Amino acid sequence: MQRWFDLNAFANPGFRVWATAGRNILFGPGTKQLDLSLFKSFTFQENKRVQFRAEFFNITNTPQFNQPNSAIGSPNSGRITSAGSDATLQRTERQVQLALKILF
Repeated sequence: MQRWFDLNAFANPGFRVWATAGRNILFGPGTKQLDLSLFKSFTFQENKRVQFRAEFFNITNTPQFNQPNSAIGSPNSGRITSAGSDATLQRTERQVQLALKILF
């Protein structure tokens, strides 16, 4: 990917020196995710029901890119090198979940 910010605007302050840049001055790509849930309940006795559930996460399968690398001096400074986080299940690919629930 291309660089997301101008590397010439930043310099490494050196060892044990505080930098002057403020917090949250860099922005990366946003998150655009569409989720969908479908439910259908069936009554099989007077007070008992079965509910079928289908849940779709990121139904359009839109890629969710991570934040750009902000380590000044790194070869990948300002570049996005990954998408999603499978460890935390955030910003991942399309996922479908089916469930059958008994209510009584």
